[in-house]
Amino acid sequence: MSKIQVNEIVNHFDTGAPDCPKGLTVTGFTTFTGGGSFSGSVSIGGTLTYEDVTNIDSVGIITAQSGIHVTGGNVGIGTDNPITKLNVHSGTTDLAAQIVSDDAEVFLAFRDGDSSGNQQVQIGGIGNTFVAYAGGNERLRITSTGVIQCGTGAVLRAEINNAVSGHQFISQCSDNNNGFEVYQQHGSNTTRNNLAVYGNTGAGNAKHPQFVVRGDGRVSIGTDSPDGLLTVQGDSNDSTIPSIRLKDGSDEREVSITNSSGDFVVATHGIDNNPHGRIKIFENGVIDFDNGGSGGSITGRVRINGSGGMNVGNGVISSASGAGNIVVDEGIYIGTFNGDNQIRSSSAGSGSSNLFIGNAQIQVSSDRRLKENIVDTVVDASEELKKVRVVDFTWNDPSDQSFNNKNARGTWTGVIAQELVDVFPFAVNAPRKEEDLSIDHESEKTWMLNQDQLVPVLIKGFQQALTRIETLEAEVSELRGN
Repeated sequence: MSKIQVNEIVNHFDTGAPDCPKGLTVTGFTTFTGGGSFSGSVSIGGTLTYEDVTNIDSVGIITAQSGIHVTGGNVGIGTDNPITKLNVHSGTTDLAAQIVSDDAEVFLAFRDGDSSGNQQVQIGGIGNTFVAYAGGNERLRITSTGVIQCGTGAVLRAEINNAVSGHQFISQCSDNNNGFEVYQQHGSNTTRNNLAVYGNTGAGNAKHPQFVVRGDGRVSIGTDSPDGLLTVQGDSNDSTIPSIRLKDGSDEREVSITNSSGDFVVATHGIDNNPHGRIKIFENGVIDFDNGGSGGSITGRVRINGSGGMNVGNGVISSASGAGNIVVDEGIYIGTFNGDNQIRSSSAGSGSSNLFIGNAQIQVSSDRRLKENIVDTVVDASEELKKVRVVDFTWNDPSDQSFNNKNARGTWTGVIAQELVDVFPFAVNAPRKEEDLSIDHESEKTWMLNQDQLVPVLIKGFQQALTRIETLEAEVSELRGN
């Protein structure tokens, strides 16, 4: 049997409810079918059950020392129609609820049927910083300055920061060195809208740029200060670690571009990773063209030296050659790869082809197959030779620069091309007008003389002289015989 102990009943209401100003103690199970007003304390040692209660007016402080357990229904604070298990309605007040802890940290934990613990997923605050936990570890922070960090305070994975004179997003690995950075800074184009990737490749594993796209469109690899549209910086060489490798799908052959100690190198590689062909521009201006095949047996073939001379052939690759000169190891083939068409320092082939300098043939050709309209000459060589003026002279040739030039041989005897053309025009290579092939006397081109073409005339003249001599001898012999 339950009992109610009342220290003093002062009055009762019209409804019959007692007024207990000094408190009410209930030690058993009690049911109130009417109403009661308590101006003191109410202590219920058993169970207090609210059934069919539609309105409770509470003024003052309620202390539930062992907690409050709601076994069914929804709880509404500020609303009489809670639609969830706990519904807080603040009305026109911005702050609807507050969770307070006197500790340095305060968290709200979440758990569902698949959670492995009570504190695997949490959100809360540390000082003025928002912190989120997942899997029992810190994963996200939003600092009081607006920096968003993924990972933990000690091991940063990613960060969004708008407090660095711009906007910055950083993603890093567990050692806080590797990662990438997207950076937008207020100011000039050189610092705005940067995308950067960093790694721990600097001195002492320090943070070092790997790849940067700058706001002004410049791109760099290995440096964050591109001084060109594309800058590649790093320790490279012209064999195993080129600056750039160009690969063609699954084909193992490749092309490389390298800055090797200031030398620019472009090379082709086979599947053996050795350069098979290479163009190398040295820092001092020398240019080499090399080849040689697989196995690293690449050999210098052509060099343009710093003076502008060219050397062709491995045997003369280092020979000195002045500007505009070509030194060859073997010879030069003209027209076809045949010894008859090669110009060299020793004989080759089985004959000689017709080769020209301009319109003048280098060597004399008299092959019948190259001639037509062949008849015995009617030229009176003796009479024509009498028309040729033979002169003594010295040379004034600006192209004859050798110390042992033509004038070093003293006075010359010869003819004048401009005069000889009127007697033997076929022996003079005179400048002519293209439209009518007439001689261009106003041209600045040098008149050339094919001295060899005078030989047949001299032969004819000598034949005529011999005939004249033989006739005279016969006449003398006849006179002596008489």
